[in-house]
Amino acid sequence: MRPLSKRRSAPHTNSILTVKNFAYKIKLMKKKGKLQIPKEYRLFLVALGGVILMAVFFRLFAVVRFETGDDFMIAGIPAGVSGARDFHTIYVNDLLGRLFMGLNTILPNVSWYGLFQYALIIASMTALSWLLLKQKNAFSLILLTGLLAYFGYEYMVKVQYTKTGALAGIAGLFLLVDAIEKEKLSKKELVAGIILFTLGSFYRFVMFLGALGVLAVFGVSRAIIAFRSNRAAFKRYLLIIPAVFGISFLLYGLHNLNYRSPEWKEYRTFLDDERELNDYGYPSYQKNEKVYESVDVNENALLVYGRLDISDPEKYTDDVVNTISEAKKPKKITPKRIGEFFTEVVFSWFTNYPYVYAAFAAVVILLILKKRPDLILLLTLAVVFVFQFVLYIRGRVGFNRVDTGIFLALFMTAAYCAGLVKAKPPAAGDIETEKPSVTKKSLLLSCGVSAGMVVLCVLLYKNLTPYQNSIDIEPEMLAEKEQKLTLYEHMEQDETTLYLCSNSAYDYIGLFTPTDAILPESVVNTVRMGSWLTYSPMEYSLWERNGIENPYRTLADRDDVLLMTYDVYVQSMADYLNDYYNPDAASSPYEAALIKDIAGKKFFKIAKDLHEAPFDPAGYEDTANRLESVYNVTEENDRLHVSGSAFVEGESSFSGRYTLVLSNGKEMKRYFCVQSENPYAGDDLHGQYSQFDGDVPLEALKSGGHLYLVYENGDEILTEEIQTILVQ
Repeated sequence: MRPLSKRRSAPHTNSILTVKNFAYKIKLMKKKGKLQIPKEYRLFLVALGGVILMAVFFRLFAVVRFETGDDFMIAGIPAGVSGARDFHTIYVNDLLGRLFMGLNTILPNVSWYGLFQYALIIASMTALSWLLLKQKNAFSLILLTGLLAYFGYEYMVKVQYTKTGALAGIAGLFLLVDAIEKEKLSKKELVAGIILFTLGSFYRFVMFLGALGVLAVFGVSRAIIAFRSNRAAFKRYLLIIPAVFGISFLLYGLHNLNYRSPEWKEYRTFLDDERELNDYGYPSYQKNEKVYESVDVNENALLVYGRLDISDPEKYTDDVVNTISEAKKPKKITPKRIGEFFTEVVFSWFTNYPYVYAAFAAVVILLILKKRPDLILLLTLAVVFVFQFVLYIRGRVGFNRVDTGIFLALFMTAAYCAGLVKAKPPAAGDIETEKPSVTKKSLLLSCGVSAGMVVLCVLLYKNLTPYQNSIDIEPEMLAEKEQKLTLYEHMEQDETTLYLCSNSAYDYIGLFTPTDAILPESVVNTVRMGSWLTYSPMEYSLWERNGIENPYRTLADRDDVLLMTYDVYVQSMADYLNDYYNPDAASSPYEAALIKDIAGKKFFKIAKDLHEAPFDPAGYEDTANRLESVYNVTEENDRLHVSGSAFVEGESSFSGRYTLVLSNGKEMKRYFCVQSENPYAGDDLHGQYSQFDGDVPLEALKSGGHLYLVYENGDEILTEEIQTILVQ
């Protein structure tokens, strides 16, 4: 019998030998200095490696986050943050909503929405990088660096679903064009292009169409060129492109079918009308005062609605929105307005959006290569300027999530026109048939190029203020994230309080990254005073669970309600209640008192008589000595100021509310304290102390009585007498 090492056996009969033979072949190929990997796969791996390398770079030196709070809201719908899961993701196609809803049901601790979107971004950036690498020269590497450094930052650091829709759509279209114009249709590239194109249409369909609208000149021109020189490719254009667009429109139509019920139709009608005002601006109150008076909207109410605090189903209705919207007069196109467009908008591109440099750098490279402007590029530039000018005339400018996709389309058009993306059919023996190898030299070159890109990106970031800030302020951003986590944890755990939040103050930006799971039932006691979800069936369900018919009425009528807003906004909210819901405003107006100050966010109580005490603190005894406090009493001007720290055994900070109550046997007055974080908070019990500050007028103390520190948490009331010499 021959030794085991010399036996012959079929590969399937001996897995150990199969692995050894495979390893031996790999080792033999390495000895010969080459690996038999097709060239297109090699370029794809280099492109994928470059994108992943940049993603790692961004992760190390910047804070990856959702750019706006919209992604949190969309992700929270199928996750069930408000108490019930739903597949109606409104702006994102409901097919994805159903997918995320099912996955969140199975594994709720995984960020399905964020991970899926980030994977789509990586895939799309890889596709565009691969197309730029297909013709290896210095210009392709320069533009690849621009793609990853500028647009990569916009997409991989500031993740936003509107931008993602444009990116995937653009990548899908260029893959389709590249597949169509090959001598033999590339099925793999065709399938990849269809997938990216379709997924792009799933994310903000309007932006998807807008980005592809910029590429319309490019697409039509390529079809015309194919008609003249490559009839086979022209036939593919006629068959494939309309079919892919048809699939996208069909799937969008199926998405819309999910909103055919009366309640969803009513909501979407309101949403479309309200977006017109919110996105493109309200007409001037001074110039349209009669219009506003006809719908009972005063100037203060307009300020409230302009902040998107619109959750008033009695006052802010679709009829009101339509009336206000119709008052907007179209702006006339004049030479002066065109000049203002260039001075106010075009110049701001280069100061606000560094990725614009990449787009126009591609245009300059084209001029260098072609020695003259390319007609396709000039027409595309014209489309970009017309697109932006229309937005300017309508009142919507400076939206990064819109502009990013527009300039990416311009960038890739310039790259194609410069010959950096292959446009001619491959010659015999080209990449489809040739199987070149990866040599040590090419591997070193790829590593060198990748390292060079990283170094160049570092130099770019350190010399461009927006990027430098994004990297240098990372410690501050992380500290802000910790503060927000503390804030929302307090709100979630405080089951005895209903939090109504001004839209501008209710901020989840930076709190959740694409990899952070958004857990169900995390905002069941928190209601936003306005957003694009206002009046949706899901929002009404949240209102119903919290006993709300109108948030503005609830804000003033219930003692367990606090308003989270800013100092500069709280008075306008109180005035709004006085104007529309308080017939006795002249004699007994609604007032606002600061109750809590947590992580920089302020919570107010709005009521007609903030000093009314509904209980006698002398009737409650803290027999278990659960309420402990350390305080100082000082006289400041005409007030007695009491400040210190309070602690309730078994309770966490901010779980209850602290007030000062003055009782003289005849009457009681309550004075709200401002709660804030204990600056010495730690992991021990004393870390659960709350700081408190309160004032009592000296005039009220002259009649004598007792001053109490009162802790309220639902039905539980604890008291401790403040030991001080009262003014006689």
